[in-house]
Amino acid sequence: MTPHAHNPAPAQDRARKLEALGRVPREVYDLLAASPMPLKAYELLWRLQEKRGRRAPPSTIYRAVSVLIDQGLVHKIESRNAFIVCSAPDKAHDPVFLVCERCKSALETDGSAAMDAVRERVKEAKFRPLHLNFVVSGTCRNCEESK
Repeated sequence: MTPHAHNPAPAQDRARKLEALGRVPREVYDLLAASPMPLKAYELLWRLQEKRGRRAPPSTIYRAVSVLIDQGLVHKIESRNAFIVCSAPDKAHDPVFLVCERCKSALETDGSAAMDAVRERVKEAKFRPLHLNFVVSGTCRNCEESK
């Protein structure tokens, strides 16, 4: 239960890192990066098939996002069962996701201070968590201003 940590990968090295991962993870990363909202696996599959003009098995997506998560380039928002590009792949952090219920956009923010407090309570309770993944649901600034 440690902060989301990666090997240092400055933004300028992201392309090189993606290149080394292969074509499919690169394509999936590009689909996520182009989306204004987190995408579920089957949404990614549909978009990949549309881009390629041919069918692909679901395992294609699951393998690609697994590699991207392992490399610290993508997060899974557990409660939404959706994926989003990591906004800070070059540093260790505890992401908290701000998800708009109106437009479905998501913003990643660093929740390290809050997560430290949660870790302390978990430790005191002698509880062994599998995941710490926090989502704050609400209305984003753009949707709030467009009321």
